[in-house]
Amino acid sequence: MQSVRAKHLLLAVLCCCLIEIFIFNINYFTSSRLNSVNSSNVVIGKGLKAKSKYTYSISDPENAYIKISNIDSVVGNVHIPLKSVERFKSFRTESIPIPHAESANREDVALHLSIKVDDAAHTFDMSLPEILVHPKVLSSHWDILHLSGITHNVTLKINEPVGTEFSFSSLPNVNVRIPFHLSFLRLFAYLFISFLLVYRKEVTAIIFKEYCKKASIILWFASSFIAVLIIVGTVLIAKPWLYLRMSGWQADFEYQSMARSLARGHSWIDFPVSDALNNLSNPYDNRARALAHKGSGESFLFDYAFYNGRYYSYFGILPCIMFFLPYFLITGNDLSPWKVVLLLAIFMVLLAIRVVYLIFERWSENTPVVIQIICSYGLVLAIQPAFYLTFFATTYSVPIIMGLVLALITLCLWLKSSMALTIGKRWLYAIFGCLSLGLILGCRPQFCIIILFVPFIIHSLFLNIRNKFISSCLNLVAAAGLSLITMAPFFVWNYIRFGKITDFGATYQLTATDMNLQSDGLSKIPYALRQGFFSPPSSTDRFPFLKAVATSSEHAGDYQGFYNLEPTLGGFFFWCPIGLFAIALISSEIRERYKNIPFNLLGFTVVSFLASFAPLYIDVTAAAFTQRYLCDFGYLIGISGILAFIILRKIIHNKYIDYICVIFVVWSLIFSIWSLFMSGRYNSLIDSNPEFYIYVMKSFSIFN
Repeated sequence: MQSVRAKHLLLAVLCCCLIEIFIFNINYFTSSRLNSVNSSNVVIGKGLKAKSKYTYSISDPENAYIKISNIDSVVGNVHIPLKSVERFKSFRTESIPIPHAESANREDVALHLSIKVDDAAHTFDMSLPEILVHPKVLSSHWDILHLSGITHNVTLKINEPVGTEFSFSSLPNVNVRIPFHLSFLRLFAYLFISFLLVYRKEVTAIIFKEYCKKASIILWFASSFIAVLIIVGTVLIAKPWLYLRMSGWQADFEYQSMARSLARGHSWIDFPVSDALNNLSNPYDNRARALAHKGSGESFLFDYAFYNGRYYSYFGILPCIMFFLPYFLITGNDLSPWKVVLLLAIFMVLLAIRVVYLIFERWSENTPVVIQIICSYGLVLAIQPAFYLTFFATTYSVPIIMGLVLALITLCLWLKSSMALTIGKRWLYAIFGCLSLGLILGCRPQFCIIILFVPFIIHSLFLNIRNKFISSCLNLVAAAGLSLITMAPFFVWNYIRFGKITDFGATYQLTATDMNLQSDGLSKIPYALRQGFFSPPSSTDRFPFLKAVATSSEHAGDYQGFYNLEPTLGGFFFWCPIGLFAIALISSEIRERYKNIPFNLLGFTVVSFLASFAPLYIDVTAAAFTQRYLCDFGYLIGISGILAFIILRKIIHNKYIDYICVIFVVWSLIFSIWSLFMSGRYNSLIDSNPEFYIYVMKSFSIFN
């Protein structure tokens, strides 16, 4: 049997090699038949200023072109031997709340080009879709053309801003022989898929195999290490340090400016308030504020809180106290938020895996360990659909990811409390869990909703009370009371700034809408439910074939009112279908068998799922709808889906439910990784890491 499998694998490898040579390298063979063209017939547009030989700077984008004329031959490709690209950006430093360079440059960028070309079938020139050329991706230096008959002229229009500098190793030309290229990325993809197909039975056996305790521990540690590598990769692949260096968006420096203010001993942001802002009757009216500052030429801090003539930050204070302030006091420099996101992301992944481990230990210890690990990956992906927080590692991600870390710590401690054998350990874990819950208030108050899990997770802390309902209520009251200990400092912080202990400053934001005058939130729910849960991403016929559902807008669908909508990448169930297990519990056939399910397991599942609607309602009513808000409730549905999976396994007793779980998580992993390439998302990979983006795009392109 093994020899037969080996033969099948060898045959698959041979087929992969043939595909690599004759399919993906077809242009190597076809380009050998093209007629060469005299490179002297090249005209440089007036919008390109020559800096040195083959080096140009854009002075007039409208006339920034390179024209290859008098070709009079069949054209099969355009060769663009790009050597370097450098882009410059200047800043209004007086509008940024921390010390900032007046200008910045970036060399790791791609050149955006559009090709205009004629052929025998078209009287007028055709404008072809824009292409990307990167100096380090050799395959991008050739653009394959599919034309009819003789071509006379080819024009390369450079779509870059004024000041962009680029150089060639030689002038662009047509019909240049394309080199033979072996892609290790393609070869790995071939071999991996071939291995899975040939050894699919062995892979299936690994999933359902029972392992000894030592082997199980090794599997958990190995899978945790791989999960950390994936998450760290999503941070590093986006190169957030380059984004932040080129950013002039004021809120990207909100935690740094807060740290500087705290170091000086006060709660407000040290930034001069413009006369235009002070003189407005309603400074929270976005359009009036923009017009006033356009006329005066003054600056104001967008997306900061403004109250009684001073700027404040509405972001949670705890990340600043934990990371940004100590770093500033020790080094005198500002801590970049991507470093905080990277550190917290590692803890978030490990804690999510730990939560799933404890859930199975409590309610379904006999589930195959590989299935448990797969479910843990489901929660890791559900916490931040489409890797939003780690891919866009800016200030906006910091309070959310730290709130998630604290929420997961709380759940871990409560689950440990529920399994403790002595009353002393129960109280110890419960107390520390509640203290962790209180700290969430200093990050993202929405996550405090997990207090609703107390009656279903924590065993009775009061042994002398036999009534389960009264005991659960007392547990809940005790948890709320204990959490107030660590919540108290944040209430005081609110009072110092805004005069109310429950005022976090969100209503004083200088943002796209007046947060004090929100319209009916209930009428937005149908749109929010579709966008938050069920909407798929938009598709396109260009790589990567997926794009954001919506761009920034003040309206959603045909909603007749203000509905601030930022770019979204699709609903939760597209990215994390493991949550669908919770919906499956509604089935009448399943409901009939609930009597054999522990009440606390069923209650935890239902409450976790229903609780997800509260953050969605709060977010869409109080602010806008954007992809990062899925992180406010994604973990709730992820946990609910895993708990529902456990219930279904207890009821159905069929391996097909395990197969469905594997399919759901594999789907989530594949599409979450692919989402990194999506266009329309913030800091999209085409801008943040064009070299990698173009390399992957070209690796799986045959005729282009």
